[in-house]
Amino acid sequence: MIHGVTMSNKRKSWRIIITIAHPLMKIISYLFPLFLIRGFKVVKSILYSYYLAHFLKKFGKDSLINYPCTFQGIKHTSVGSGVHIGKYSNIIAIDLYVAFVGGGVKKVQKFNPQIILKNGVSIGESSTISTINTTILEDNVLLGRNVTINDNSHGNNVKSSIAPDKRPLYSKGGIHIKKNVWIGDKVTILGGVTIGENSIVGANSVVTKDIPPNCIAVGSPAKVIKMLEKFDK
Repeated sequence: MIHGVTMSNKRKSWRIIITIAHPLMKIISYLFPLFLIRGFKVVKSILYSYYLAHFLKKFGKDSLINYPCTFQGIKHTSVGSGVHIGKYSNIIAIDLYVAFVGGGVKKVQKFNPQIILKNGVSIGESSTISTINTTILEDNVLLGRNVTINDNSHGNNVKSSIAPDKRPLYSKGGIHIKKNVWIGDKVTILGGVTIGENSIVGANSVVTKDIPPNCIAVGSPAKVIKMLEKFDK
């Protein structure tokens, strides 16, 4: 009963806060023009970036990590200069994982992950990078929104009675995206893949094999549909 009363009091407190906050926010919206409100968001992201810089392996000049953006294993991530990470993105470097191999036996997996974001990398909102190996995004790689770059999975497609989230992690290798690559919205890139310089991967594609340089690839699985022969001067 005590717990129930406590929860009830918390709900009442939140209702009071929400009741006060709504008209207050409405007043603020009239007092402050849109560009100032946006300015507050930028300042918050700048402060957030410098806070995270203390934990990152490297944090380059003029980089911005938009709030909110989450990190796991942040000490394994290097951020170059002029990097932009969109809000709600997840940057995950897994160095330790506890799995089960059957009969209640635990298996502790240790990894040496690295996430390297070189100069000028831009990551769209709500994107995810997850690695147990080394994932490299070279200079000026551009990711759209909701992109997933993931080199690991729960198990290796072998029949198992163990729940998926408890199976050992498996990977075909790291991911290397070379300079000036453009990745469209909602693309998924899987382990063991290299994408060559200047290439473009179309929206909603799933990349399971290497993509050569200077081409356009689309589909699931992604296949080359055109080679790029000319470049803008």
